Amino acid sequence: MTRLGVILALLTLQACTLAPDTRTIGALKASPSIQTRTSEASLERARKAYLRTLLSRRDSGHTAESLRRLGDLSLEQLEESANPDADLVQRTLAYYREAAELSQDERQRERIAYQQSRAMEFADDPESLVHSLQTFLQEFPSSAHYDQVSFRLAELQFTRKNYTD
Repeated sequence: MTRLGVILALLTLQACTLAPDTRTIGALKASPSIQTRTSEASLERARKAYLRTLLSRRDSGHTAESLRRLGDLSLEQLEESANPDADLVQRTLAYYREAAELSQDERQRERIAYQQSRAMEFADDPESLVHSLQTFLQEFPSSAHYDQVSFRLAELQFTRKNYTD
């Protein structure tokens, strides 16, 4: 019992001798901010790895997942680009379309449909985008993205001055 008391006393003394943290929120403004950015090289390496997976494995589970991830990488490139390339848009949509056809998992299909609707925004085809958003809302009414997709659809309809839908 006395040994435990001595250890507790030593730990208490040690805790009291630690210097308090005197930094303030104002000090954070002076510290350099860390910005993370995905490099083009790492995106390209990942893209090549998924393409290799597509070529080596032809079972639908791995193929659908590889296609979805290729779509995600392409979508990331679209979002980072100031002037998205039409070929990249079409390739991204093709990845998602094929992944949706092969996917048998409901959660994966929901994610693919959501990402595909995001990619549709770069296609400069508002009718297809509206259809994609409406289809998502009909097929996945309990999705975590339901509110966001509803908002995007309403915003799109508003900018098109279509107040009835």
